[in-house]
Amino acid sequence: MRLRNLIPQSVFGFFIQVTLVSTSFAHFPWLAIDAEGKVLYYFGETVAQRDYKLPEKIASAEIQAVEMDGSLKPLEMQTIDGHGFIGRQSLATVGQVKRIQSNVTYGIHGGSRLDYYTSHIPGTLPKSFDFYTSQLNDSDFQCFGIDTETGVTIRVLWKGKPQSDTEVKLFCEDGDEEANKKTNDAGEVQFSDGMVEEGLNAVLVGFTHKDEAGKLGDREYKSASHYLTMTFNDPESPVKPLKPVVKTSQSSAPIVTPAATTKSVVNIHGEKLHADLPLPLTSFGAVRHGETLFVYGGHTGEAHHYSSKEQSDSLFALDLRSNQSEWKELAKGRRLQGLGLVAHSDSIIRVGGFEAVNGVEDEADLRSSEEVMAFNLKSNTWSTLPSLPEPRSSHDALIVGNRLYVVGGWTLRGAEKNWLSTAWSIELPAEGKSWEALPTPSFTRRAIALASVDGRLYAIGGMNEKGGPTTEVAFLDIEARTWNPAPSLSGKPMNGFGVAAWNDGNTIIATTSEGDIQRLAPDGKEWEVVGKTHDARFFHRLLPYGDGRFVALGGANMEQHLKFPNLEVISIR
Repeated sequence: MRLRNLIPQSVFGFFIQVTLVSTSFAHFPWLAIDAEGKVLYYFGETVAQRDYKLPEKIASAEIQAVEMDGSLKPLEMQTIDGHGFIGRQSLATVGQVKRIQSNVTYGIHGGSRLDYYTSHIPGTLPKSFDFYTSQLNDSDFQCFGIDTETGVTIRVLWKGKPQSDTEVKLFCEDGDEEANKKTNDAGEVQFSDGMVEEGLNAVLVGFTHKDEAGKLGDREYKSASHYLTMTFNDPESPVKPLKPVVKTSQSSAPIVTPAATTKSVVNIHGEKLHADLPLPLTSFGAVRHGETLFVYGGHTGEAHHYSSKEQSDSLFALDLRSNQSEWKELAKGRRLQGLGLVAHSDSIIRVGGFEAVNGVEDEADLRSSEEVMAFNLKSNTWSTLPSLPEPRSSHDALIVGNRLYVVGGWTLRGAEKNWLSTAWSIELPAEGKSWEALPTPSFTRRAIALASVDGRLYAIGGMNEKGGPTTEVAFLDIEARTWNPAPSLSGKPMNGFGVAAWNDGNTIIATTSEGDIQRLAPDGKEWEVVGKTHDARFFHRLLPYGDGRFVALGGANMEQHLKFPNLEVISIR
């Protein structure tokens, strides 16, 4: 799952004005205790992600145990680069303590100093906030939880005083967002027993002090952003510690899933397939044109790590008429991911996308593009088409009839992220024409999939600007020019994130992060799970293969964070 945005807005604390800030593409430190009773400290986009590279500054943070008498005890930690875990682990087990905590200044991003506050409440939550009395002055930004008759109450403090009108998000151990509430005048929110799931739970709070300027080393900042993560166990169920860390070297851990290690592979139906993708890719553009698959761009590096060298700049083609054919590089272009790719007449058209303009070791600097380029398959040359009205990435593009449609996405400009509520179409061929505004969508989402059937353009799944990943679906009645709700995909909200889809006669087929093959019922009233893919992928592509079958290509596994280079032919039962 990718982390949801904290909604930009103004909130008022005690004598200071603060503003909640966007956390898209953000990562945070998390604390937990594993099955051995040892403390784990790691850096991820969600509490579920435990294999992201630990930045040097985060790795240098001191981890403390708050003893039962309120005294602080530094913990001796070791660095672990393991299969499924990258972070730090305490050398010894921790006994009965009130809390585990850590504070660290990460650096400066977008002119703002980033301060991270991290804590874990071990064991069972107490019944009263009096349990924490001895801890009220050991950190500027604090968050405590207690067990109540109806659920869990969270209290947020800034410099010992309640922090009111501040957004608190609740996540379960899988990283899914379960609830989102604002604190009252006492700095408290209440989450019901139904919102708090079995196992580890986490809350996230964040705000920016706009007028807190200063210098960090030789760099100036104009504001200070404070983020807090706090984890605790569901008080209604037995404590279920995380699995022990497997201590293997990072070099031995695979970064590409070897689902297909040979040039020709056999899938679960016994069908011989084609060559692997030339690169392990996620968030790329792909289209079938005639008897050829085309792929452009995409992300090639570690999950959630972005740099120019970890993006593809190539247009590849695979001839489907022979299982012995190899992918061929047709052309080079801009390094992009999160783009759309369509085919029209003799051309393959790429639409938007974002480019990382930073180096591998640099802070991510991501820039969406408004560029629309066509590659002519006869002349093997690129030509420029009318640019999108605004830079756009993490959208999808689809041709219906003689029009190219673009829906979803956002505009990235370094630290600035602008979710787009516009949608556009242009008549093809596009030379000399202008983009025309579609009716304003009833949603603001990115990482969607587009598919069309029966005069309807479906926008499937994705991530909402407000509320996180979703299985929601809406469709545009092209003739009536109205957006309408449609049945949601089956499964949890994360099942709709990075989904892929294509039309199948008078219906639509979608493949999800959990490996579900879902079909929109002919009457359009529900999605039916009609099978499972061999490899559960997200941020992949689904294209027609022939004879009522589809081919899934690229993408990654959400649980393992490993990419799939192989192609899988899908037969619908």
